[in-house]
Amino acid sequence: MVFDPSFAGARPTTTCDWFFNMQNLQSITGMSYLNTSEVIYMKWMFYNCNKLTSLDVSHFNTSKVIYMNQMFNNCTGLTSLDLSSFNTSNVTNMRYMFEGSTLLRTIYVGSGWSTAAVTNSVNMFNNCTSLVGGQGTTYDDSHIDKTYAHIDGGTSNPGYFTDKNAPVAYACYTPSNTTLTFYYDNQRSSRTGTTYDLNEGYAHPGWESDGTNASVTKAVFDPSFANARPTTTYDWFYGMENLQSITCMSYLNTSEVTNMAWMFGGCTVLTSLDLSHFNTSKVTDMGAMFYNCSILTSLDLSSFNTSKVTIMSAMFMNCRSLTSLDVSHFNTAKVTDMRYMFAGGLNLQTIYVGNDWSTAAVTESSDMFTNCYNLVGGQGTTYDANHVDKTYAHIDGGTSNPGYFTAKNAGLRGDVNGDGSVNISDVTALIDYLLTGNASGISLSGADANQDGSINISDVAALIDRLLIGAW
Repeated sequence: MVFDPSFAGARPTTTCDWFFNMQNLQSITGMSYLNTSEVIYMKWMFYNCNKLTSLDVSHFNTSKVIYMNQMFNNCTGLTSLDLSSFNTSNVTNMRYMFEGSTLLRTIYVGSGWSTAAVTNSVNMFNNCTSLVGGQGTTYDDSHIDKTYAHIDGGTSNPGYFTDKNAPVAYACYTPSNTTLTFYYDNQRSSRTGTTYDLNEGYAHPGWESDGTNASVTKAVFDPSFANARPTTTYDWFYGMENLQSITCMSYLNTSEVTNMAWMFGGCTVLTSLDLSHFNTSKVTDMGAMFYNCSILTSLDLSSFNTSKVTIMSAMFMNCRSLTSLDVSHFNTAKVTDMRYMFAGGLNLQTIYVGNDWSTAAVTESSDMFTNCYNLVGGQGTTYDANHVDKTYAHIDGGTSNPGYFTAKNAGLRGDVNGDGSVNISDVTALIDYLLTGNASGISLSGADANQDGSINISDVAALIDRLLIGAW
């Protein structure tokens, strides 16, 4: 369907039924040549145009329109509508206006939008199940008339519409530099590249669904994003196998996030992540959060509050390059699922935990430590393929109560220089300490390698034996 430039001189008084039931209509071009300044009736205008995926009515002058009933009824291909130019002060009938537009997520309106004159708004939003207002109000089948037909004011004044000039959170992929940037502003329409709505709940983000994630080499959080409050980071960087860096992550405020599952899953070239600013107080799902981050060598989780988390399955699975992991701030009292949590950590030697670590609520822990061949507990308990579930998922108590974990404040046996692992540098550090008496940088609890309560040459022998035979 095309509007010729010559049509700009026309002044129709009705557009009623113009595109009614055009189920094969895929596009309408030249809509800017449609002058609606004299139009009174717009009812049924785009009814059942279910193959339209975009519709430009942003220039419409609706100041004289009285009827808009069924105008966008069953436009099942539309995900957004820009009605910011609409003046609806004279509209009396909006019944079924958006009904059945099941993919319609965002409706932008401006200062001219009003329902003051509307007397009939029955089923105005019926079955608009994807609709979300600018402040996060979601579809409610008990409010499908004009009650929520206004700009969203949040919990105090819920609405289904978004202020055209209000900032919105979105991501933009720029092919020229293969960068995915997160913004919170009102400049989305002027961005070059492909822009995406942020996802909700367990929905996959658009940049994953269309395969763009595989091309991203850099992710950036713009300073404006500091004012955004996403509720999920599910899959945000999942499958970004070429992602080399994430910069300005301090602008990501996670205080409202409840779902971090698979957030960094499959980031196979990232070497470090500093998440020390993350607020995770509302998060319930961290499943597979770092799954297959295979060359990650540094991971700072020092701010993590996991008191509400119930799922940690595969959280660190296949993090093959980590040698130590500090989860000493973790409170796991509510965690029920720890399956494959550390599985595949081929080089993982030390896992630090604190007093709030517990597996009391855990009902699923199969293969929790599978293939963690180098794991050693704080008292020397080594990996045992017969104990890869939660049985040894506690602070090591030695032969009387073997465990794979090390208490945060207790030195790792043999870790003389306190770097979290036991190797030849610890022998050098121990000999130097015995020769000079200088305890600077020395873990005395770790230096007591034979655990006889004193530090002497016999500890050097015990440490060398440990390195030669791989066990205490």
